[in-house]
Amino acid sequence: MADIAIGTHGANTANALFMRPGSALIEIFHPDWNHQFVRHWLESDPMSQVHWWGVVVEDRELFSPGAHEQRERQEGGLPYKGHWNAMMRDRNLKLPWDVLRGVLDRIAAVNGSVNAYRKQVASGSSVVKVPSRGLLPVVRHWFASATHWLKSVQQRSAGSAS
Repeated sequence: MADIAIGTHGANTANALFMRPGSALIEIFHPDWNHQFVRHWLESDPMSQVHWWGVVVEDRELFSPGAHEQRERQEGGLPYKGHWNAMMRDRNLKLPWDVLRGVLDRIAAVNGSVNAYRKQVASGSSVVKVPSRGLLPVVRHWFASATHWLKSVQQRSAGSAS
């Protein structure tokens, strides 16, 4: 059995419900897909002693298109039919090692203790944010998405006009 499970937000994190007491789950999120269901499940179960830790990666430069998004873009379609938050959920991610190491250090400091973990939660230390490196990456991402969408609309319009 694992002492620590690490994963991006998705169905796989539900496995935390079956982890032994004192173990930890590190759940990694895109800021547009920050649904902390597993955290709430674990915290609402008075018998659970699994410690939830979250990492919200706000730096969009650390993400790249996932397989479905790449395929849709190559075919000239609009990925996820415009559901951008689902697209963000499925993107690839490069998590900086120092961020992961920082969370692992917090888990080690708690050392499986429910009381020590609850103190971390109360202080807000159970969620780590990886900030953006400025506004430019966000603007660049928005512009690229808007440009792609406009091209796909123009292509569809040109196809229906003929």
